[in-house]
Amino acid sequence: GRFVLLASPNSDITDMTGLKGQTIAIGNNTIIQYIGDKVCEMNGFAESDIVTDNIPDLALRLETLLADGVPAAILPDPLATVAVLNGAVPLVDDTQLKDEQGKPVNLSQSVVIFRQESIEQKADAISLAMQAYNEAKNKITNDPESYRGALLEFTSIPENLAATYDMPTYTA
Repeated sequence: GRFVLLASPNSDITDMTGLKGQTIAIGNNTIIQYIGDKVCEMNGFAESDIVTDNIPDLALRLETLLADGVPAAILPDPLATVAVLNGAVPLVDDTQLKDEQGKPVNLSQSVVIFRQESIEQKADAISLAMQAYNEAKNKITNDPESYRGALLEFTSIPENLAATYDMPTYTA
């Protein structure tokens, strides 16, 4: 998924340099904290340059950012898109990150984990589930628009984003 580091609508922060010494709302011990740490590291920040505020509830984090209750926050889509539409300033989009050689950097990896006991007792079922997962991932990536209806039906994409929301694609 896509994660965006955003500045609040009425802050004076327009780029990463403006974040030094500021507070970023995150969720502790989550992929969002990891992304925040890595993005700050990639931009030359020391750990002491940033303060984090643990706001685990994503809707509350969005609301707090838009009300200028925090100067910055990291949000996943579709909440990041909602934030931008309501005046938040995107500083870093993790889908656009590149390393020093210009190669894409994918920080928001997802993993599937099974307990050893499950692997031993349900290997066939796990294999079938992973085959189905990979087949679905490939179908969505190859023709994302044909799955827009399912995305809108089974997720919480706000109605005002339904027609313009960028459909996700998936890597190997």
